[in-house]
Amino acid sequence: KQYKDAIYEASEFLGLRAYQRKNYSSAISNYLKALKVKPTEWRIMEMLGVCNIMLPNNDEAIKWWRETLKYNPNSEVAKKGLRRLSAD
Repeated sequence: KQYKDAIYEASEFLGLRAYQRKNYSSAISNYLKALKVKPTEWRIMEMLGVCNIMLPNNDEAIKWWRETLKYNPNSEVAKKGLRRLSAD
């Protein structure tokens, strides 16, 4: 469990750093690694939506934001993103 937590934390951190540097592809790659460790972590799904919209890869953004809402129906980021793409 400690090993998995370390992988998750490192991947989440690297994803955030890449996002902050506008390296969205790298952010996505790291967030997907984090999601493999914690497959129901909606915050990661939310960020996958954000990164994909920046590329822009609208279909993937929609997919991740819909997935986010399955685990957190109150996610304003996901709701606003889907509304913006008229996919809610």
